[in-house]
Amino acid sequence: MVAGCVSEPESEPLDLSGTSEPADLTYYTEQLPPSNYQENGTLQGISVDLLEAIKVLFAKPDIGITIENSENLKGYRIEVITDNIAIQHLLGIGVNESQIVPESNVSTIIMALDKGEIDLWACPEASGRYFTEQTTGNNSHFTVVYQLHTQDLYYAFSKDIPDSRVRSFQQALDDIKQEKDTEGISEYERILGQYLSAIDLA
Repeated sequence: MVAGCVSEPESEPLDLSGTSEPADLTYYTEQLPPSNYQENGTLQGISVDLLEAIKVLFAKPDIGITIENSENLKGYRIEVITDNIAIQHLLGIGVNESQIVPESNVSTIIMALDKGEIDLWACPEASGRYFTEQTTGNNSHFTVVYQLHTQDLYYAFSKDIPDSRVRSFQQALDDIKQEKDTEGISEYERILGQYLSAIDLA
């Protein structure tokens, strides 16, 4: 499951019973909650139950940072998780490398942002809110001031998997997104809502 980071992935067998045929496949993923993560030896997350990660810049809501375009990013100290693909996105839109502050510990990033030691934090929105809630108890503790990049997440299959298997898997995912219950809610929306209750899914 592609999740937008370049850290070393962990491999776990994953049973997706209820979809067409894929239970005998081996899945490779990484720790990037809430998209995919392991807890108490069990794989969980949106990608596992089931897909979209929006890379954004978080800031403290009380310091009045307004970002309308990439030109407005000049001069800000932007922290990122070490080796995260967000670094390449920042460099690609013209952010100077000297502005980028890599840090491997997410809690350290959150505390530095809260103390004003950095100005912005570049992270997928869902993951950022998840980690912020784990650290501060409030997933809305920081505010999104700019959207860097929208990136769809994909299930990538090895070349030896038959096309028919891939099509079957895709159809199962499509059904989850399209079929709605009596309340007009799809299983896909319920999965997102379970993990991303603070994010508008409309």
